[in-house]
Amino acid sequence: MQRCSSHLASLTDIDESQEIGSAAVRYALLGHTGEMMVFVRKGNNPYAVEISSADIKDIANKEKLFPREWINEKGNNIKDEAIDYFMPLIQGEVNLFKENGLPVHLRIK
Repeated sequence: MQRCSSHLASLTDIDESQEIGSAAVRYALLGHTGEMMVFVRKGNNPYAVEISSADIKDIANKEKLFPREWINEKGNNIKDEAIDYFMPLIQGEVNLFKENGLPVHLRIK
């Protein structure tokens, strides 16, 4: 649940959301429909991703499970491969604007 809370977003989360959003707008302006932008992981060390597109029918209404090979034999912890995958995603702090203890994400005048 922590990763779902916008006030706990990492700098990687924020930077990548802006990058993929911009790519989606550019792609849509070129007339592409029925597709969504995706990140393709190119490496963990150093961390690198590439933005690509995928047909929405290959993604919508499908689940992507946590890889079983990333869970230890006892089933009570994760292996180093999982940590290597996740660590780049949780790096960096974001300066949040708050008002009355709540994050302010957008102000419309």
